[in-house]
Amino acid sequence: MRMADYGFAGAATWEELLRVHEQWVDDFNGQAHWAHRQREDGRRTPAEVLGRVVARPVAEGALHRVFYTLRFGRVLDARGYARFRHWKVYGELGQAGRPVGLWLYGPQLTVEHRDEPLAQFRVAYAPGKRQFKAVTLVRAYETPFRSPQPPLFPLDDTQWLKALRVAAYAPRRPSGGGSAMQLALFPEELTGALPA
Repeated sequence: MRMADYGFAGAATWEELLRVHEQWVDDFNGQAHWAHRQREDGRRTPAEVLGRVVARPVAEGALHRVFYTLRFGRVLDARGYARFRHWKVYGELGQAGRPVGLWLYGPQLTVEHRDEPLAQFRVAYAPGKRQFKAVTLVRAYETPFRSPQPPLFPLDDTQWLKALRVAAYAPRRPSGGGSAMQLALFPEELTGALPA
């Protein structure tokens, strides 16, 4: 794990992080492991031990039940924000009006579009673990989805808030329930004056 931490700490972009992760997986599976030192068949690496073992397929319904509590679909507003649990979190201005996925896993909230992360936030939960007490930006990723129009003047993170607390939605008014009366299309004077 320390080898992975060292490699991940040096990655500055998402592409570098993917490359470092792929290299780490190859190294991990190709190196002899202490846990396999006493195997009688001479297999010492995870790749040799597992060989062509394939994981069992998981039904789509089971995957949906697992990820239903972790992933939430939203659409970015005109300013590039997605509303989630009384907060607006920034995704990307260049993706306004497009669907995004919000992945909530413990204290980490990630906004992604087409499997490309746009921003990552750290959340602090209010008592009850349902609503957020605070949301802070951890990292805004450089993506190919940037707005074609550059900003008029640059703003730093103190001037441009990436997470905003918003008021709860107003409760819906109950419908009238049929108490409204249909008005006549024509006044009575007219209906009596028309020939039959």
